[in-house]
Amino acid sequence: VSWSDLWQDSPDANTTTRAVYGHVAVALSTKHVLVLGGKLERRTRPEEPLPVHLFDAQHRRWSVLTKPHGTQSPCIRWGHCACLISSGVLLLGGFNSVYNLCDCWLFQPTSCTWCKVALGHNIEVRSFASAVAVSSNEARGQRPDSMIVFGGQWCNGGPYEYLNEVLK
Repeated sequence: VSWSDLWQDSPDANTTTRAVYGHVAVALSTKHVLVLGGKLERRTRPEEPLPVHLFDAQHRRWSVLTKPHGTQSPCIRWGHCACLISSGVLLLGGFNSVYNLCDCWLFQPTSCTWCKVALGHNIEVRSFASAVAVSSNEARGQRPDSMIVFGGQWCNGGPYEYLNEVLK
């Protein structure tokens, strides 16, 4: 394994600086990576929309994806999980410095639109969980259609509580 600094060599290195942690990165293809949310180096307001960036690995270019005016989107967050399924990018949970979040959203990369997804059963708020995409159909070439979520944590003014769950 060898590493190279794609950021340093990027034409956007001096114009799109974005120190961030707690974000998720989802490969949309072998050439495009979607980066959702994360804790920014500046103070944020809980009602700010979730930042969405696209990295074009072939051309080493970053772009900010902006939702269409008047459409809904999840609030800024970090510690969330996400994965690519057949219908888009599924995002769950996280934290935004005020709230532990227990919401689920589906992002359509081609239109930059979000749709809030109803959770089928009660799920506890969580951040810093892990998720993978799986297919309920074993057909060869079938894109995953659901998400499995592992663990996570949450805090409500006291010590962290760690979740020992696997959910689909």
